[in-house]
Amino acid sequence: MEYIDHCKKCNKKGVPKTTGFNSGLYCATCNEWLVVTTCFPDIVADDTEYTLQIAFSALPDVKQLKLLSKKLNLNFLQLKQKADKNEHVIYQGKANELMDIIKIIRQLKGLGVEYTINPYFPYEHLSR
Repeated sequence: MEYIDHCKKCNKKGVPKTTGFNSGLYCATCNEWLVVTTCFPDIVADDTEYTLQIAFSALPDVKQLKLLSKKLNLNFLQLKQKADKNEHVIYQGKANELMDIIKIIRQLKGLGVEYTINPYFPYEHLSR
């Protein structure tokens, strides 16, 4: 097996680089990867189906509800009716799908919106 740490074109040492899901050694001079691999974060590879339950104790403003309805892929009027009646909204999805929704809900937390996730959601710290 060949060990590659220098560029074959310019002979300069490669530098560690990570972009998106690619990680490896990169030649900044030639603007080329020397060695590259794919590395998916745990949250992307997680196949668990999570249930997000959203509870409203107060009604968020229209702008916030529109944003939440778009992320939940729910009709705005249906979401508003549930919020008006303090009914729970349930969303099921993969970990990666829940992250944007959690970020929005966190902004609404002080405004009477709470949530729970089952089973245990180990990525919640990533949404801060």
